[in-house]
Amino acid sequence: MTDDNLIRVLERLDAWLEANAPADFAALNPPAAQGDISKIGEYLIDLHRDVVTWLRWHDGAGATTGPSLAGFLLPGGYAPLAAKDMDAGQRDMERKVAWSLDEEDEDEIHWFTVAPGHELDIVGDGMTVYSTEDLGLVPAPTTCHIRWVPFASSTESGHDLIVDHRRGPTHGAVRRIEPEAVDPSAVVWPDVTSMFTSLIDALETARPITVGTVAYIPRVLDGALDWEIVR
Repeated sequence: MTDDNLIRVLERLDAWLEANAPADFAALNPPAAQGDISKIGEYLIDLHRDVVTWLRWHDGAGATTGPSLAGFLLPGGYAPLAAKDMDAGQRDMERKVAWSLDEEDEDEIHWFTVAPGHELDIVGDGMTVYSTEDLGLVPAPTTCHIRWVPFASSTESGHDLIVDHRRGPTHGAVRRIEPEAVDPSAVVWPDVTSMFTSLIDALETARPITVGTVAYIPRVLDGALDWEIVR
């Protein structure tokens, strides 16, 4: 299933990048193979249609660390990941959460618990479901969950943007993972469509885009986007 609204937004984004930031446009990968999309969180996650639509449009960006930094499209220096990297990142979260339980480290378990009202379904094979009540845990802000899918990564901050696939009001939301922040997994956009809509609106109008509490204004250097912090 694809989202026509998101497709229209991505058409605008491609057209703007091709005309104004050709290095970024060239860094966008062709569509992902369906097999690679299907592997993301298989047996655990019904992949959100925004993520599917994006991957069928572009399999992330081939970001570089050269002079142009092409491919880091999103404010904060985030580059969209390829489907294989999304899958690897989600599986890495499974391993981290399973490890925290195996070690019976209370701090680590709290570090990886889920938000109130959600189940803590965190065994590696995804077949067993635990609740916070079963484990005697106090729900705490989380930086890792097996139903989170990494979407973009920043070499600037070392942080990730993830798409929340848990059931509930934040299903499909884009979260920014910052372990040192007051809220280490804050929602920064309600969904991927909103994220790309905010991006192209900022590019077309040269107006700031706000991510959390930080506002960025777009510039183009050497054919690639460069986001300047304005507040």
